[in-house]
Amino acid sequence: MTSKPPATARPSFLPDLPAPVWILFAGRLLASLGLGFVLFYSAIFFTGALGISYTQLGLGLASSAVSGIFARLVGGTLTDRPDWGRRRTLLAALVILSVGYVMFALADNFALFVAANVITGWGFGLYWPANEAVVADLTEGKQRAEAYGLTRSGDSIGLGLGAVVGIAVIALTGNYRLLFWLNACAFLGFFAVVARGVPETRPEHLEAHPSLGGYPEALRDRNLWLYAAANLVFTTIVAQLESTVPVYLRNFAGLSTEAVGACFTLHVALMAAIQLWVARGTSAWRRTRTLMLAAVVLAAALVIIWLAGTIAGSALGLAALALAVAAVGLTFMHPAAATLVAAMSPQNMRGVYLSINSQCWALGYMIGPAVGGRILDLPRPLSDWLWPGFGLLLLLDCLVLGWLEVRLPPAVNAAGKVQS
Repeated sequence: MTSKPPATARPSFLPDLPAPVWILFAGRLLASLGLGFVLFYSAIFFTGALGISYTQLGLGLASSAVSGIFARLVGGTLTDRPDWGRRRTLLAALVILSVGYVMFALADNFALFVAANVITGWGFGLYWPANEAVVADLTEGKQRAEAYGLTRSGDSIGLGLGAVVGIAVIALTGNYRLLFWLNACAFLGFFAVVARGVPETRPEHLEAHPSLGGYPEALRDRNLWLYAAANLVFTTIVAQLESTVPVYLRNFAGLSTEAVGACFTLHVALMAAIQLWVARGTSAWRRTRTLMLAAVVLAAALVIIWLAGTIAGSALGLAALALAVAAVGLTFMHPAAATLVAAMSPQNMRGVYLSINSQCWALGYMIGPAVGGRILDLPRPLSDWLWPGFGLLLLLDCLVLGWLEVRLPPAVNAAGKVQS
């Protein structure tokens, strides 16, 4: 692609972005609607209906992350290749994800649970580098931060609506497996949206990188290594929101499944309401400082989760507060991280850099649930210290981000032009 598509007609309070970004927003909203059906209930369902232990739950989720590690290596390379590019890689990912969630719907033992995690891990491994590269190709500077904020808000709106629908489906039918079938259909809907409305965005003049897709050169970038270390801390802890936090609130803090669902609905609704405005308000900030603020806010959320499980009679209010605070932290983190990596990457290695960024999520989702599940299997009060321990780790992460800030050129760390 040689030029950016024109912006769409829009109300003045919405960002001025190319039409494919808005189409991608719609597709991500649809896919996240499906994820919202299952995201906050799957841990409860599989530990209850299948009777797997918290450690097995963590190992199953970790298998998804291991699969995703290999898929991200492939996804970054395919995204940068002229014969594949962003669009074809993204379409392949959406088909694989649909198949994976069908497998979840059919799983009736631990082995099938692991198989479903492996398939979806591969799908997400292809999905993220291609998806984020499309946004980076179509935007730059402050507009890029707003574009990442918009697509993340699509994720949040979809998750919020999906959580509400999930509660209704469970209340009416008691059929958790139906949620996985609906999720598979949502990814097929996203496939249709991309196939019809998102063109190939890889610049036509770029040649394929001759050396293993550019990974050796990218891995010589010390700033990328430093960023990856900082991001791995974030992802390891964010992974708890989808694995150990629902289980802790249900089985340790004593909340009902419906109450846990309501708290997570508040969480994603708040993210949906403020994500775009936070991205716009922080678009001129140094990305590292936005990430430091995110770390402090998320650390506070973890301390409140700890209090929800240890202070009698206050669990519901504290859980709702903790997840609201976590929502604020995530709205600072997501656009800042993606925008920073896109700015650090040379154009002909954008997929590779974004795949390394995505690898942090794979590793975090491998380490986080396994460690969190193992700690929750310990007797109380040892298991309760999972949360302040992770909070301290986030505060230490600010030191790594401060070091990265010293090393990065201002044009990369703020709203300047990308490298070429």
